[in-house]
Amino acid sequence: MRVDLIDTTSDYIPLALYYLKSYAETDTLLQEKTNINIVVPNNIYEIENTADEILNNNPDIVGFSCYIWNMENTADICSAIKSKNPEVKIIVGGPDVSSVPTKALNRYQSLDVIVCGEGEETFRELIRYWEERGSHKVTAGLESIEGIAFRKNDEVIITDKRPFIDELDVIPSPYLNGCIDLNNEKRTILFETYRGCPFKCSFCYYPKDYGQLLHSFSMERVETNIKEILSSNVDEIFLMDPTFNIPKNRAKEILELIKKYRVNDELSVTVELRVDLLDQEIMDLLKDANITVIEVGLQSSNMEVMKAVDRKQSTKLIAENVKYMQGLGIETVIQLIYGLPEETTDTYLESIDYGISLDVSKVEPYQLQLLPGTPMYNTAEILGLNFVDEGERRIISTPTMSEAEVAEAGDVAELVQVFFNNKLARNPLLWYSAYSGKTFSRIIQEYKRWRLSEIDIDTLDWGTEGNYFIYDYFKYILKDEFEHLWPSLYDLNRFDYYTSHLNFIGEEVYAAFHFDPVALKESPGVPLSPSPVWYRFRTDQQINSNFFNGQFLRKAHDPTDADTAALYSRGHLPDGHESLAGVLDAAQTALEAGEGLAAEGLLRAALPVAPEDGELLHLLGLTVASGGLVDDAIPLLRRAVMADRAQPLYRVTLGAVAAEAGRPKEAEREYRIALSVDPRLVEAHFNLADLLSETDRPEAAVAVYQDVLAIQPDLVEAHYNLGAVLSDLGRHDEAAAAQQRAYDLAPELFEDDSGTQH
Repeated sequence: MRVDLIDTTSDYIPLALYYLKSYAETDTLLQEKTNINIVVPNNIYEIENTADEILNNNPDIVGFSCYIWNMENTADICSAIKSKNPEVKIIVGGPDVSSVPTKALNRYQSLDVIVCGEGEETFRELIRYWEERGSHKVTAGLESIEGIAFRKNDEVIITDKRPFIDELDVIPSPYLNGCIDLNNEKRTILFETYRGCPFKCSFCYYPKDYGQLLHSFSMERVETNIKEILSSNVDEIFLMDPTFNIPKNRAKEILELIKKYRVNDELSVTVELRVDLLDQEIMDLLKDANITVIEVGLQSSNMEVMKAVDRKQSTKLIAENVKYMQGLGIETVIQLIYGLPEETTDTYLESIDYGISLDVSKVEPYQLQLLPGTPMYNTAEILGLNFVDEGERRIISTPTMSEAEVAEAGDVAELVQVFFNNKLARNPLLWYSAYSGKTFSRIIQEYKRWRLSEIDIDTLDWGTEGNYFIYDYFKYILKDEFEHLWPSLYDLNRFDYYTSHLNFIGEEVYAAFHFDPVALKESPGVPLSPSPVWYRFRTDQQINSNFFNGQFLRKAHDPTDADTAALYSRGHLPDGHESLAGVLDAAQTALEAGEGLAAEGLLRAALPVAPEDGELLHLLGLTVASGGLVDDAIPLLRRAVMADRAQPLYRVTLGAVAAEAGRPKEAEREYRIALSVDPRLVEAHFNLADLLSETDRPEAAVAVYQDVLAIQPDLVEAHYNLGAVLSDLGRHDEAAAAQQRAYDLAPELFEDDSGTQH
């Protein structure tokens, strides 16, 4: 038989599937008769294509691991497979079905068998059962297999619970047996040293049946795996033990092993742990082992909320230990859950501000998802938790948070991601928070209200907007103080640009600052005098990590230093070019010759030298847009505008690209701002008139076309378009006059080869 295990994880290796394959292949019968494969579809979101891709291999059995984030997509693929070939047997396991097998089988009719709990032994026995009977279609006698659920005569049968594997070492290591090609694997490597968790948080589905971490791989096995993984070419490892530092002595042994076998300083290693349970020795070991990122599941800083979910933690110890680790240079990520029992908007915002006060790398708030099999899921009705029991099972409302408040919490989470985590305005807002006495969470809420009132709509894609309007916001809130404070805030904003993980700035860049951004960071809220300084930045090799957030920097020489100035001015220009102006001329020539890719290559090569040059950014944005990538062009054009707000043509280009990208409100705003800078800018008037016409505002369009013609009376296109709009309005005499004027100005545009007027 052929058994295909389908990988739907994409960013991470499918460790669970590799375990199933490795363990099943210890069975001599399956070694001889069964072909077990890990299949990685091209695009799991193209359902029909994925089903065809799977079926093209002619499998007898297909298997999936089901999680809350992939269940609906997996179910759609299974349905498509069954509709195309009902004979294929579909087996699923994983936390989203394992705890609720009856509900899952009733809801998803395409599923044949659910593996409940730990899957390795059950999967092996199930495949062997069918091999011994010569067919995967046999169902008689399935009741004898522990740890499964299936249908029989329209009834769901759940067999006896299977005991856990006592010695996990019986599962062959997929890192050692050839299942995982570590030297060619580009995804994040998942690595576990034990299963289960000693804590009893009611929202978490880590199984509680493992006892006090007795369900572990031996240290000999752990060492062998660590040695193999660390000697390979992998870029990222996620140590997936749910609480890595419990028990402490075991964690210390593992850190010593990582320290011993680590050969690649650029390898990113992430661990999850209880930071309040760390001691001095283990924190220093985390540094010595060069652990890159620590994820801290704070969930909430409010003790009543934590009590409601059966969790105890010390915010005092968390603060002390996080600050210590940040001081060691270990990136720390604080994770929160909003919508927990007893959580209110106020306690949620307090948790955000608590995390931000620790100067961590990221604060990541997540909406509560009720996971099948957890105590919270089982008691949701009693707790008054309103959610839809399918898909991602996100909380809708609770007794202490209304539906509107949960939605507002989601907007705040997105703004935290944009401004704090992505560093799109992190340091300016932190400085202003200290200056004004307002909390960070309150400031971003005020920003949201201000921004929505500016454009009179209910919601926005905050991630797409980024920090584009931060200048306007500070101008609005600072009022008379703006001219005095903005220069230092602007330098903080530039500092964020160079240190944001979103920006690949090049191997090495020197940047001059009028105000020392590090001094401003260290004195939040305190206006400082100008103190010109240069900093050297480089993109860290770990910048592409899913978890890493930060870049190396150091103070450079004084800006009068000739070597530094020379490096800044010419050190990274494309070969053969002595000046930025020469690069721009060459790129413009290439673009006009239809060689867009060549132009883009030149401009991107020069970007690290002058990342804030408005002309370079504008031309690069134009070049990218000319290739049809309008969504990619918009951020570049926004940066051009930020670099030179006195240049209205940059706004006109941004408006035109935004209109092409289907963002008419943004386009209109840019045209109108451009006209406020230069009221006689014909292109801005003309584009605005076209936009008004296309968005069903013909009267307004007529007025703007007339403004265009008052400035440039012989603009043929304006006369012609004005005539078309007037005709749509039923003003036919005026329309005829406008179009006749267009013909009089350029008759050749309206005649065919025979001279007939059109």
